[in-house]
Amino acid sequence: MHIGSVLTASASPPFTLITVFVLIGGALVCVGGRELRTIAWLRRHGIRVPGTVTGRSGGGNGTSAMVFEFVTREGRHVRTRQRVSTNFGLLREGRRVTVAYDPEDPRRAEIVEARATTAGAVLLLTTGSVFFLVGTALGVFSWIARPG
Repeated sequence: MHIGSVLTASASPPFTLITVFVLIGGALVCVGGRELRTIAWLRRHGIRVPGTVTGRSGGGNGTSAMVFEFVTREGRHVRTRQRVSTNFGLLREGRRVTVAYDPEDPRRAEIVEARATTAGAVLLLTTGSVFFLVGTALGVFSWIARPG
């Protein structure tokens, strides 16, 4: 039996489903990749100062990001939150941490010890890649199985 006849006999996935998988996957890859790049840049090139975890900010779906504050080298007091919300690896309130911030925009900062933020960005990137690949594979198999 020819594989094309087997695929044609089964219902091919609708174009809308394929598009949704590819678009959602692409969006998650873009967001996860951008966040991972920003976190890496801040940890490599940001100015490091001591800071304090002051609480949590809900991100939805049971996730949250740590809220933290620090004083820039210029003496400006900044209160901000982690870039990626997660439901794991949360630091306790009052903990002293090392903060890396962008001197051009101090609100763009990251807690150096917070590995959960990196893990969250990698999870977005990985999930997006899987969605994108599944959507692409569905599209290819649907194209191969089309009649004619």
